[in-house]
Amino acid sequence: MDYNKPLDLLHAAEETVWVKKVNTARVDGRICSWASAFHPEKLACRLDGGFLNGSYNVGQGIVFDDGATWFFRLPRASSISPEYANEKVAMEVEALFLIREKTTIPVPKIHAWGFAEENQLGLGPFILMDFIKGVCLNDVFGGGDSRLLKEEIPETDIEYVYRQMANFMLQLFKIDFNHIGNLPTRMTRFAAPSRPLTWKGHEILRVGGVNTLAQLFGSAPWWLLLDRPVNDEWDFEEGEAPKDTDRYFKCLEIFIRVLEEEETRMKESGRRELTELVRWSRDTGAMWLHMLLSSGFFDYLTFPCMQLRNHKGVQWWDKRMENHGDTEEVEKFIADKMKDLATYDGIKEKVEHHKVLMDDKEMSAEDFSFHFQRVLHSRS
Repeated sequence: MDYNKPLDLLHAAEETVWVKKVNTARVDGRICSWASAFHPEKLACRLDGGFLNGSYNVGQGIVFDDGATWFFRLPRASSISPEYANEKVAMEVEALFLIREKTTIPVPKIHAWGFAEENQLGLGPFILMDFIKGVCLNDVFGGGDSRLLKEEIPETDIEYVYRQMANFMLQLFKIDFNHIGNLPTRMTRFAAPSRPLTWKGHEILRVGGVNTLAQLFGSAPWWLLLDRPVNDEWDFEEGEAPKDTDRYFKCLEIFIRVLEEEETRMKESGRRELTELVRWSRDTGAMWLHMLLSSGFFDYLTFPCMQLRNHKGVQWWDKRMENHGDTEEVEKFIADKMKDLATYDGIKEKVEHHKVLMDDKEMSAEDFSFHFQRVLHSRS
């Protein structure tokens, strides 16, 4: 997947500065003394292991003298814009409180949280929560060269996990709202915009597009074989479907069956609303469109795109390609994109020059960020 290299270089430089601050706070004991102030008995604590990081968050385990283990969680400086970091944490706090209140889904208890300006360590907005130990499902069901579910996993094990997921989905489905958007902020009192803070939803509003929000929850899940079906391993080759196609459909039937069983067990009325929606998405082919809508990038050879084409028929597909292929709107779009590419290449050349200076210690990471902003604004 292509990405904005200048922005990637900027984020890496910003994170270098931020990580130094985090490590300094770990080494000099400030994280522990700060966290102790949030404990009901102000107990002393120590760090538990190294810093853990994902794509959007980093965290540190903390063990108190009474044996309680908390997790100190921060948005990653390289992945979350400071403009949205407070909102992200506020929405996560609201979601965790709501799930603990309305469901039996095991999520961590929050002991403390705060916005960036409330973090005395100067590391951004934070959450202090229970640390829940567990085993990553991908470590058990996945592994090897493929990102897909291992073929030797017994069907009984697959059904066991699907049943838990179905139960979680049904409990979440019961939580109803009067509009689509950010959660009500009754716990954080954060003045959140009405639009949802999702990557996909935010991009649609930022760059323009169809901004009529719709729920995609009641659709056949993409995660049945662990990996996203828009990744390369799923691509059609010379019109042939990938070898795991039959396995996906078999797993889909297992999931729909256990979802129906769980929904029947949980609902007094006997109506299987979520099961009916998932089954409808399969029967109409809407599930493939939903997968494409929830993906960032795809081309026509991706698994859901080709499945949608096959489901609707070649004539239906070709007619729409013809209607939207060589229009004036498409030609203008391509021309605009080529102009944007030329601008991008100019920015990239200047930023890479400053990156060399930073690597040679002739420029600090802070100065690199400053020069990047100047280059960016000179082109806007």
